[in-house]
Amino acid sequence: MIEYVIVGSVANFGAGVALSLTDKAYSINAKKRTEERLGTKLKQVEALDFLARTPETNTPEYARNVILARDYFAEKGIKVNAKSEKGRWDRLTDMISFYKTHERFNNLGWKPKLAIAYGTNLAVDGLVLATAGAAGAALLATSYEGLCLFAGMQVGKLFRSRTPEEKQLEKEAISLTQDGKILSIATHYSPTANLKVPEENETASEKADTAGRKPIEYSQIGAKAGTIIADAAGKAGNVVNSGIAAIRKSLEDKRKAREAAEEAHKKALRDKYKDY
Repeated sequence: MIEYVIVGSVANFGAGVALSLTDKAYSINAKKRTEERLGTKLKQVEALDFLARTPETNTPEYARNVILARDYFAEKGIKVNAKSEKGRWDRLTDMISFYKTHERFNNLGWKPKLAIAYGTNLAVDGLVLATAGAAGAALLATSYEGLCLFAGMQVGKLFRSRTPEEKQLEKEAISLTQDGKILSIATHYSPTANLKVPEENETASEKADTAGRKPIEYSQIGAKAGTIIADAAGKAGNVVNSGIAAIRKSLEDKRKAREAAEEAHKKALRDKYKDY
C-alpha cells in the first residue's frame, strides 16, 4: 500500500513538472526564441516608459504604446478590461493567437491549476472505476495524486532561464508599473476620450469676463509648473532610457559577435575544402 502511494505521488509530481516544461517549450518563453522575446520585451518597456512620461493624448503614437502596454499586462496574467471596438470573432481569434504563442497552463492562477489537477485525476480514476470497480481505492488515490500533480505544475513553472538583459528589462518594467498609473491608463484609455468639443453655450458676459483677464500671471504659473513636471519626468526617463540604451547595445554586440562567429565558421569550412 505504501509503495503504491509513493509511486503514484512521484509519478503525478513528475507529470506535473513535465506538463509545465512542455508548456514553456512550445511558447514564446522557449530558449530558442530568446532573441524574439527580448525584442518584444524591449518594445514593451519603451512603451511603458513613454506612457509614464507623456500626457494622455489621442495620437496614433500614444495609442500604439497603450496597445503594447496592454500586451505586457496580459503576459503577466493581468486582465485589462479595456473597451474594444472589435467584434466577437476578432476577439476570439486574438485570444487563440495569444494562447498559440504564450504559456497556457503556467500563466493560470493556483485555483484553475488545482481544478485541472484534480479533474485530470478524477477522469483517470473514473476509467479505473469503470474497468476494475475499485471505487474506494480510486477516490483515495485522487485525494493525494491530484495535489502532487498540482505541486509538480507549480515547481515546473520555476524552471526557466532568463538572460541578464531580460532580467534588467523586467526590473525596469516593474519600476515603471509599480504605482499602478500605467495599468489605469491601459484599462481606461480611449482614443476619442481626449477630443475637446467647443462650448456653444458660453454667454456673452462670460466671454467678456474671459477677454478682460490678464493671462500673464496664469501663463507664468503654468510655465513654471510645466517646467517642474517636465524636469521630474525627464530625470526619471533618463534613468530608464540609459538602461534601455545599455540593453540595446548589449544585444547589438551579441548579434555582431554571433554573425562574426558564423562567418568565421563558414570561412573555416571553405578553407578546409577549397582544394577538393
